[in-house]
Amino acid sequence: IGDGLGLRIIILIVTLIVGILFVMRYAKKVKANPSTSLIADMKEENEKQFLSQNTEDLEFTGRRKAVLSVFGITFVIMI
Repeated sequence: IGDGLGLRIIILIVTLIVGILFVMRYAKKVKANPSTSLIADMKEENEKQFLSQNTEDLEFTGRRKAVLSVFGITFVIMI
C-alpha cells in the first residue's frame, strides 16, 4: 500500500496546482468578458430558471423518480 506513496503525493500536488491555476485563469477570462464562457449562450435560460421564485412547475417525473431511486439505492449500499 505504501509503495510509491511519495510519487503519488507529488503527482497529486502537481495536478492540484495545475487544476487550480486552470480554473483561476478561466474565471479571470470569463470575468473580463462573460461572452467567452462555455455556457454564455444559456445565460437567459439560466437566469429564468434559477432567479424565478415559481416552484409550481416542478413535476415528479419518471426521470426524477429514477434519479432519486438510484441515489437511495446507492446510499443504502454504502451504509
